[in-house]
Amino acid sequence: MNFRVRFQDRWRAQWVDLPGEPLIIPPELRVISRLPREVVVGPSEASDDKVADVLAGSVPLVHLDKGAVRIAWLNVPPPAPLTLTSLRDMWDQVARAGLPLPSSVPGRGRLPSGALNAHDQLLLDHLDLAHRKARQLLGSWPTERTTNLRWQHLELPGGREDPRHTALHAARHQGIDTPRGKLPMVSARRVGAQPPWRAQALYRAASDVVRLLAGAEWLGDTAARQAILHPLVNVARMASAGVPRPDPPLSSWPTAARNLLHTLRALTATASASAEEQPASAPLCYTWRLYEAWVASEILLGIDRRTDTRRDELLTSATGAEWIARWEIPGGELVACAQLRVAGDPSNVGGRLRHSIRSLTSTLVPDVGVFLMTDHEQRMVVVDAKRRSALTMRADDVAEASSKYVWGLRVSPPSDGAPRLAVDRVVLASTAQTPEMYSDHSRIEGSTVVPGRKSDLMGRVNRALGLAQ
Repeated sequence: MNFRVRFQDRWRAQWVDLPGEPLIIPPELRVISRLPREVVVGPSEASDDKVADVLAGSVPLVHLDKGAVRIAWLNVPPPAPLTLTSLRDMWDQVARAGLPLPSSVPGRGRLPSGALNAHDQLLLDHLDLAHRKARQLLGSWPTERTTNLRWQHLELPGGREDPRHTALHAARHQGIDTPRGKLPMVSARRVGAQPPWRAQALYRAASDVVRLLAGAEWLGDTAARQAILHPLVNVARMASAGVPRPDPPLSSWPTAARNLLHTLRALTATASASAEEQPASAPLCYTWRLYEAWVASEILLGIDRRTDTRRDELLTSATGAEWIARWEIPGGELVACAQLRVAGDPSNVGGRLRHSIRSLTSTLVPDVGVFLMTDHEQRMVVVDAKRRSALTMRADDVAEASSKYVWGLRVSPPSDGAPRLAVDRVVLASTAQTPEMYSDHSRIEGSTVVPGRKSDLMGRVNRALGLAQ
């Protein structure tokens, strides 16, 4: 009889049937309810509160199948027209471009090389968790209080005397012979000690992980693997008792050691599991935040493809932006900023703009701001990605979503404190079909942008900047 795992949120319900109950529930999900033959999972409460987004992707489920540990996949599709293949393509492009993964997307599935491999995504997640918990445990290794018995000269302080043990065994030790017998010169003292805490179960769990991952080439070269596994090697060394002995009950273990044991066992099960790679699988992620990052990468790569540009800077840890790129062009330069935060105080984006930009309203965060600067002019184009569940957008919807950038952003020339209109064009990118605006003089345009389909996004940006196609 199969076991069903069902994913459920406010938009849809998806499920997969397994031969048995899953051994591991991925940490990005929470268990909503359990039945004898079914478990219902959904987005974690913390994630659901922080971002109103749609969770989608392939969820790996480690389970037993006829005694073998295997991985099955619960596929949670994104909203149409996006597919799981679309998610995979967006992850690949953002990673290949060398751009940071968006903060609201769980950092799973991205290997050190930047490639995407759904088979190893859960393994990486548990390895990262085990690495952090191992470092925490090593930083404050627990001890266990014990009492040792030792013989000590009578005149020396220390310990608590055990009169019975002294009376029974003192004759075996050094003493003074008297007519009435041997007068002891030492007494048995009970002395407290705090040796390092040991547990064979933790030693075996850490050793198994080191053995399984010692030859994992996707973790990098030999030196990189040794650095990654070093905390786990130290945990195995510290936990080993040297000689076999019964472990204390798990309920009496220190909390940090017990949590690490559970994580190491999950990591071992994942590393031992076999799975068939799914061509359409993609890491579990928030759809629209990933879409925003992918649209920004489309602008970066679109400018790179121009024959008259040469990129000379890409900052992926810039203040006030997710990334900043700069290109040289004949007679000037281009600057693009992703997730640019524009507040009321003027900012020149770390000296990369010749003029200062500010907001007249609230803090505005366009997904991409593209600036053209020459000796004669400065132009600014905003590209904003909008989530829409409908198949089409109305012209008034496009205008309402974009007008805050047209009327809210201003740029101040360095020689003149008076602000002037900064935005030459706002291009709204959406998966929905976008209509043309009512007026030919509108500074707002819509563009349908879907992974795998040809779009006119870069054409609209080039025309707005006055660049040749």
